[in-house]
Amino acid sequence: MKKNSNSIFHWGIGILSSTLIIWAMVFFFKNSLQLQTFDQTIGEYVPTPGSIVTWRSEGWADSHYGQHGFALNEEALVLSARPKFILWGDSHAESLQVPDNKKISAQFNAISSETPYACITYGRSGATVADYYYAIPRYEKALKGIVGHVILLSGMDDVLPNIPINGHGQFLSSPWALTDKKIAPGKRKQFLKSIARTLRLGPFYYLLTSQRLPDLRLTRTQAPQSTQRPPADSKSYNLEEGWRFLLQRLKQQSSGFLVFIYCPKSVPSLKHGRIQLKDTKADLVERFHTICTESGVGFIDTTKRFTQLYLQKKTLPRGFFNSPPGTGHMNEYGLKIIAESLRDSFQGVRK
Repeated sequence: MKKNSNSIFHWGIGILSSTLIIWAMVFFFKNSLQLQTFDQTIGEYVPTPGSIVTWRSEGWADSHYGQHGFALNEEALVLSARPKFILWGDSHAESLQVPDNKKISAQFNAISSETPYACITYGRSGATVADYYYAIPRYEKALKGIVGHVILLSGMDDVLPNIPINGHGQFLSSPWALTDKKIAPGKRKQFLKSIARTLRLGPFYYLLTSQRLPDLRLTRTQAPQSTQRPPADSKSYNLEEGWRFLLQRLKQQSSGFLVFIYCPKSVPSLKHGRIQLKDTKADLVERFHTICTESGVGFIDTTKRFTQLYLQKKTLPRGFFNSPPGTGHMNEYGLKIIAESLRDSFQGVRK
């Protein structure tokens, strides 16, 4: 009997020790859950003000959120009447992989004292041009001093039609349309998420809600992308016609300026042990640039600066110490290129 009691005790100690080790690994090496709150002023769900998101799977950073779901270090700008533009983008604009002072807006505002505008960022994983179309008038109505909008293209897929993104709006062809299909997060899931986030029990949350358990990455393996965008069938539509429709609709949503800024996904990149400096989407970029010019919309191409970063400094704009070089999201050097390109574009512009 005593022997059985000892065995049970040892088993109990083993289970408890293993649980504590797993919890400690999750606490220090796992991305934290992101909380959302419905913002009555904006009219949509935003990152919860006062929350902090820790990111460990790619890069290593904490992101702090303030009013209306913007970065905490942008809060004063968000609430002021100072002239500013909104930078719209997906997870590449959200840039959870770098600390707040290395994100695009922070870097832009730090180096742009001679430009007439400040910058605040709307970054949401998986966000689409259709999302921006519906959000622009809501944000202009809610915030003071919005004079224009810049849309970050983290690749040309961002302006191709018929690419479904779960829970987000869609740019469609046949006929051309912009749909708003955002799914509101369930109250039960938000409640469970808040508890799991406080206790750093993310894996249990994913199991309870039957969601995919994100990878816990401790090695330099490929960083998982938040959204996989299937290729669009380009045979059934005229792309230039669709782009004219898209730009016309976006311009109708605001009296301010509209600019697209493009950053290539494949330049520079590491492929088969060699650095690739040719953008495979160059033809699409040039075609879209032409339509932007015809439509009175600004376009900034950062491909040359991305290439120069490697040629001059042997530095890649994507990748982190815990992810393969040249892949995944932009690091602080890639984000700096975006910030500097925007600064140079706005220098000399009068208010």
